[in-house]
Amino acid sequence: MNNSSPAEMSEPGKKPGSDGSTLEVTVFSPRHPEPAPFSFPNAMSVGEAAQQVAQHFGYAAGTPTFKSADGEVLDRDKPLRGEHVRDGAVLELVDVGGGV
Repeated sequence: MNNSSPAEMSEPGKKPGSDGSTLEVTVFSPRHPEPAPFSFPNAMSVGEAAQQVAQHFGYAAGTPTFKSADGEVLDRDKPLRGEHVRDGAVLELVDVGGGV
């Protein structure tokens, strides 16, 4: 049975979002042992995406952003694609205020 919503459905054999409209990433959180998968529109700001992840992991306050696998802290005000986030990226949730 196909559980995809109509917006997620695509041509047969084509992965939803493979047209570059969404990014599938994995995010680690300092307080949670298991990473979680997320899907974001590629034009979403890093800050908006990080806030969604922070809420998912139960963080109530702070100024969340992501750190890339090479240790670069991403600019919260730029779009994910603008910060070179690609499908399959592994990111770490961090707080630029130091609270995460």
